[in-house]
This record gives sequence, structure tokens and C-alpha cells, in this order.
Amino acid sequence: MRIFIISLIRSEGRACSDLRVWEIDNTTYQNLNYREKKFVYATCKFQGFRVDGERTIECVHGQPAKPLPQCKPMRQSCRPLDTPFFGWKSCSPNDKDIGSVCTFECNDTHYLRGSKERRCTRNHEWSGAPARCILKPECSLPVLDDKIQTECSFHRKVKLNEVCTFSCVEGFQLKGPDQLTCQLNGLLTDNKGSQTYPSCHSE
Repeated sequence: MRIFIISLIRSEGRACSDLRVWEIDNTTYQNLNYREKKFVYATCKFQGFRVDGERTIECVHGQPAKPLPQCKPMRQSCRPLDTPFFGWKSCSPNDKDIGSVCTFECNDTHYLRGSKERRCTRNHEWSGAPARCILKPECSLPVLDDKIQTECSFHRKVKLNEVCTFSCVEGFQLKGPDQLTCQLNGLLTDNKGSQTYPSCHSE
């Protein structure tokens, strides 16, 4: 509200009037008529500045309906990126300049969610999505048929992307998948995404 009042005071007698063009600080304003309505249009006087807010403001009862925007300096670099918890980042020299790149990795106990690589673009924003390190899920292997042979055990958790391979003792045939992989959802699944545990049957 305070900004709106100041804007009205500084533009009093000029905004939404018959005056065609006027200036305040770094901003040039124009009163425009379009289809029997009057508008105030804002542009910046200098390079390196941008209009902060809506460029075009409608006039209502002879006054701007909203605070007039002002031109503010453009950032010449991107904001610094945070290092994710349980991970680290590696950035090129002058890591906030346009074109610079930052890459992210996580500790062995975590996996990366977001963008592995982000670049400072010409609009002074980072490409991609914020990098976060999420604790890796673990999978539980139930007690299986005692005739099944596997390097995995129900006594310990199976780590993310770890593969459990199954076979049967001599004289028995395996029924079901011979491999299960620990997935992000904490389930052990086969290559079709099915959580089916194998069993052994006599030949």
C-alpha cells in the first residue's frame, strides 16, 4: 500500500493524463489510449535494467489501478547454488557467471533427486531443478524355501539397485524369477516390475 501511495504521489498529474511521456528515475512512462480506455506503459531508459512488474497498467477513474512499475538493475549473474545435504557440488570458475556449470553428487548412502548438472543461463536463472540427496531405500528379503540358494539373506537389508540371484539345490527346479533387484520404492522386483519370489520344486 505504501508503494502504491508513493507511486501515485510521484506520478500525480501525469499518470492517466493527456501528458504523453514523462520519466521517474530510470523509468519512462507513456499514457496510451486504446479502444476508449487509457493505459500507462512503462519502459526502461537504460540497458541493464528491467521493468519490475507489469508493463501496462490500466487507468480507472483517472488514476492507475495498480502501482506503476519501476525499472531495476538486472542481475549480471545467477544466484549462488546451495550444496545439497549429504552430497557435494563442483562448479566451474566464476561459478555464478552466464554459461558456468555446477554438477552435483551424493554420498553412497543417498541418491540424487533433481538435476545432476545446472547451467547459468542468459536470463540469469539456473537451468534444471534443485539438487537434493535422498536417503537410499533398502529392501527386505523374506524367509524363502530352504532349498533356494542366494547370496542375499533375510538377516540383512538389500541395498538400492543390488541384485539377488536365486538357484535351487541339486534335484530341484526353480520356479519364478532367478533375479530380483532392490528398487527405489523399497521393493524387490523382477525385470518386469513384479514382486514375485521364487520357489524350488522337485524335478
